[in-house]
Amino acid sequence: ISYNNTIEIVVSGTIEISETLNIRPTRTTNGSMAWYEYYNQRVVISGADANSKLVRAEGFKGSLFNLTGEQGYSGAGGSDHPAYAALTLKDITVDGGGDKTAATNPAIYVSRYGTLTLDDGAVLRNCKSQYYAGGAVGLFAGTSEFVMNGTARMEDNEADYGGGVYVDLYATLDLSGTARISGNYACAVDYKESATFGGGFGGGVYVAGTFNMRGGEICDNFAGLANYKNKYGNDDRRGGDGGGVYLYSKSDFSMSG
Repeated sequence: ISYNNTIEIVVSGTIEISETLNIRPTRTTNGSMAWYEYYNQRVVISGADANSKLVRAEGFKGSLFNLTGEQGYSGAGGSDHPAYAALTLKDITVDGGGDKTAATNPAIYVSRYGTLTLDDGAVLRNCKSQYYAGGAVGLFAGTSEFVMNGTARMEDNEADYGGGVYVDLYATLDLSGTARISGNYACAVDYKESATFGGGFGGGVYVAGTFNMRGGEICDNFAGLANYKNKYGNDDRRGGDGGGVYLYSKSDFSMSG
């Protein structure tokens, strides 16, 4: 993909995020009827030093970033002209604040034609979401992609499905290098014994789409149930499914390297 307009941002110190930062393609023309043309948009955020951080502001409940491309059209025939939205993080820590009651969506929400890349030195941590899917990252469209490589890390994140990352149908996760997904937790809260599904699936990764593991490490993740009440009314903490990785029946998983 060729990005026409890359925006590079260098962060020094700690910056609080108090509203969702939306990354969208740039509209280049506004033609007749519904035919539009867009430029692909890429944002690269890097840290000035080891202390550089982006942190969720107290009381802010939304995603820190939202990546959504466009299904544009061009020409008199209205041919497809999709435009992509991309975010690359390197040498920086993104901290979700650690309070599950304060976040209603994944820290980074990736939708249609969106691509997230974690490069060397990038850390996604402490992101805990009330939303059922994806603590740190949620891929919610078949054309969305998450690339994690180099020395990138994802740690101490939490959600019902995919404590670290949730990969929806036809979306793609690519893990390589020495990247590590560790210490994440898929946790269903207030699960009832009569319920058919209670969450607690995929402590590190929940995959309904495609997961290509060409390197990296997935370790020390957990899937379980919190505040479970058995038929006697007693607390009964039980394990969920897929502490490291949960593969949905239609998923595609490959390992190499």
